[in-house]
Amino acid sequence: MRFFANYATTADGLRADGDADLDELQELEGEWLKDTDANQGWGAFWQGDWGAAEEFYRKSVDEVKRGQPWIWNGVYTGMLIDVLAHEGKRDEALALARQVQTDLPQPGKPAPLGAWGLAVVLIEAFAILGEKAQAHDLYPLVVEAMAHGALWVYGRSADMAAGVAAASGEDWDVAARHFEAALALLAAEPRLTEDIDTRRYYAIMLLERGGPGDAEHAARLLETAVPIRQGGRRAAGGGGPERAAGKGCRRLMGG
Repeated sequence: MRFFANYATTADGLRADGDADLDELQELEGEWLKDTDANQGWGAFWQGDWGAAEEFYRKSVDEVKRGQPWIWNGVYTGMLIDVLAHEGKRDEALALARQVQTDLPQPGKPAPLGAWGLAVVLIEAFAILGEKAQAHDLYPLVVEAMAHGALWVYGRSADMAAGVAAASGEDWDVAARHFEAALALLAAEPRLTEDIDTRRYYAIMLLERGGPGDAEHAARLLETAVPIRQGGRRAAGGGGPERAAGKGCRRLMGG
């Protein structure tokens, strides 16, 4: 699929790759359709069209209800919760989050990739909703995923998610280490969405901590995020970190 193979250079490119995949797969009755709807939703999200993103994510969730078990099923509802949180639809987001608690991985046990993706996406949603205790509670699951070698979970940076979760519990030094690790990985494997979000959440953490030099550091992070958002950059495909991430995903599922 173009969407994950290319990691397009701009938000418009993300949407275009999702559209191209849908054109090829829309006649198929199977699990890939859920992915293409979700990918279109992600592209719309990064264009700032949250309403369209919500619509696409709802299609993915509806396909889950009608379809067969699939390794990514859990993450689609998580993505819907995340966009609802961004839209300020707090009550619906939290209601859905309560419904999917049993879909999260159980500590120390293999789980479908979608369950791990759900944990990662819920951290961001809870943080946006101000439910910091719930975001922090998910920190051990992300750490467990990384211990198995998962660098990315459904395209999201595991270290970035861990940083957000740690910051939600005011574990400032731990959060900073995760954000720095995420930035180091992004230097080797650039990804448009993660570049921006890592800098954004790192800056928020620094401003909340309010230590000496934190405001200046936050400003520098946000200044570097602006040209990335405007111009973007394409990830190098098939590098060492990508192969390591693939092995980590297999271990998470017990393979």
